Amino acid sequence: MKRKKGKKEKIKEKIKILNEELSVARKEMNIIDDKICTIECELKKYNTLVYIRQNELLNKLLHVSIFNKFSYNFKYQHTNFSWMSFLFKNKWFTIDNNSRVTCNGAAGKYSANNLKYKDTVLDIPEVQEFIEYVIANFKIVYNKIEDLKKQIVHGHLYGNYELAVTFLLCRPPFPKDISKLIANKILFFSFYFFLLFFLTIKTIKN
Repeated sequence: MKRKKGKKEKIKEKIKILNEELSVARKEMNIIDDKICTIECELKKYNTLVYIRQNELLNKLLHVSIFNKFSYNFKYQHTNFSWMSFLFKNKWFTIDNNSRVTCNGAAGKYSANNLKYKDTVLDIPEVQEFIEYVIANFKIVYNKIEDLKKQIVHGHLYGNYELAVTFLLCRPPFPKDISKLIANKILFFSFYFFLLFFLTIKTIKN
């Protein structure tokens, strides 16, 4: 009887210890889960910030290349396999490879006189000129955007631009706005230099 009682007490003690260890482990897991959640939120915030800054850089490059004759009010927003979306004064519209334009629920084959587009952002002459240009040069515009995106995301364009801004902001003689302006000039000069270099190499090969 004493032996059985002793075994029961040992089992109860072991169960108690295991339950205590389990409770501690669960608390540690909750702390780790909270830490993971905090890190994921911070990471999402910084990834969003990088995406916004890369998109700003992309729009700057577009406005000194294929969109250089248009107002800075136009901003590229997104591309898919068959369409592109843009913003004009915070109003979006999309253009696809079949000359269809969508805006505020109105969609159809593009025409400046299309009644569907009356009293929308597409009723603005400046926007109509931009749309007609993109439709006429859809493949060129699409390929240019995708090429620049690759250079910014996977190449050195974004990193070099950020380094230039950081370096200039560390120099006392340059105010913040002037530093960004100079960095933009450096970036655009580098962009055109590499473009000229690429075209020269291509010409030599041909």
